[in-house]
Amino acid sequence: MRIISFLALPFTMLFGFWNAAVMRPPVEPVRVELLLDSLLKMGNPERGLTKLVEDSLRPSEERLKAATILSALYNRRENPAKALLVLFYAERETGVAWDPEQNLIAAEAYSRLGRSDWALTHLGRIPKESDLSEVAHTLEIFEQLSAVTDKDSIVEVRSDFERALERYSDPAAILLAVEGLGLSYLAKATPESIDTAAGYFSLIADEYRKQDLYMPYIERLAPFSLYWSGISAGLCGDGWTALSAWERIFKEHPQSRFWEEASVRYASLMVRRWMPDSATLIIEKLLAATSDTHRIYEARMLKASAHGLKERYDLAAEEFAGLLRVIPPGDTLRVLAYAGMVEALVQYSRSVYEADSIAPRLERLGLSGYNPVALPRICVEIGERYIAERRLPEADSFLDRALGFYPDMGVETQAQLDLAWISLAWGHWDKAITHYERSLELMDRLGIKFSGLADVRFNIGLAYLERSRCTPNGNGKADFTMARTCFRDALALDPRGETGQLARKKLEEMQ
Repeated sequence: MRIISFLALPFTMLFGFWNAAVMRPPVEPVRVELLLDSLLKMGNPERGLTKLVEDSLRPSEERLKAATILSALYNRRENPAKALLVLFYAERETGVAWDPEQNLIAAEAYSRLGRSDWALTHLGRIPKESDLSEVAHTLEIFEQLSAVTDKDSIVEVRSDFERALERYSDPAAILLAVEGLGLSYLAKATPESIDTAAGYFSLIADEYRKQDLYMPYIERLAPFSLYWSGISAGLCGDGWTALSAWERIFKEHPQSRFWEEASVRYASLMVRRWMPDSATLIIEKLLAATSDTHRIYEARMLKASAHGLKERYDLAAEEFAGLLRVIPPGDTLRVLAYAGMVEALVQYSRSVYEADSIAPRLERLGLSGYNPVALPRICVEIGERYIAERRLPEADSFLDRALGFYPDMGVETQAQLDLAWISLAWGHWDKAITHYERSLELMDRLGIKFSGLADVRFNIGLAYLERSRCTPNGNGKADFTMARTCFRDALALDPRGETGQLARKKLEEMQ
């Protein structure tokens, strides 16, 4: 049985929400990429490059090269506005027009700002005879992909990527074409296309990286391919592949933009596979590293679920209650936190041996001000424990209290059935009939297929039969007829079972 309502993280694919920042890392000229990689290995080059760009005593060509590297650095750090500012400043100060390298970096910055029109303009300024022409054309196809809004339009874009893969020899263009093909197949969102997309992403994440190829861009592209590989695997139900993808991002790419999301998904899958200790280690590392409020909420939800798996229901309930106090209204996580808190309290109450001790034990928990015995489902749970101990007055009190807290229809159905049984045991036929009929009404509205429906119909028949015997002249005959109808229903619902046999016996007695 599932103990806690686990945090569900759906895999969604929405047209119109794709942008360059999530599809791929920024593309750079190979010379700039290698220089920047070397500088980053020695430390943070931002300050030194900035001084070099601002130094008016330096040659114009040297300042422009420094500006190009600095702009590429800002693109990598997802700060495209600064990247453009550096390039425009260098152009104004030096009076030197942009060459293909600067146009490529500017196009990438505009793409990350969501200005596809300006990105295409700068890509168009790269001449066909340039070494960057193949990369520029592939990036133009990516701009078309980010603008796609329906599944039919994706076919043309996919064909363009296929032609690019066949014709081009530039390593970066090949990698971009493979990544674009994977995204194009993923966008089609059919089981076959998703499986094909996963194959393309694995080419980059696994096959190409194993080969001794001169592809410096692949190391930055790998976490993106792993991310989309995990998404693809989740969409087609391949949990192990998804788990492997999130694990690799978590362990191998801690600086990736997807690290926090991958950590949450990785921990979620570990919880689903009943591995709470591993999930807790992942969550603790994420909580220590992130400052994103929503990620913290997700991590704490998973931490509470892990407590539930370890049967530490008190800790789980306290964690969920703490989340309820901080998650703003309207957030889906707030609904999940409430459901988790209630489920944890129910499981904790079932671990308490004596019914009289349940309420005091629950009230001693640190639930951030929430009163556990004011929760309808908890009241029903305590009431049913008293029923099991044949202490019907206490059970009746808690069940009535549950109905007074405006429970949802599922909990109300359960309470009505319990109260009906108590009323039947006490010989309160009117109340028993009222409670049973209300429970049947709720089950019909909820569309519940209740396995004990034959028992309910039989008990209603008993209540009508007994009421017919003590009702003054006028309604006794109608109650007698209703009792016979209920017994017939019970017999039809369970013709060979014990309830059906009891109903048959009652019908024979009523002849």
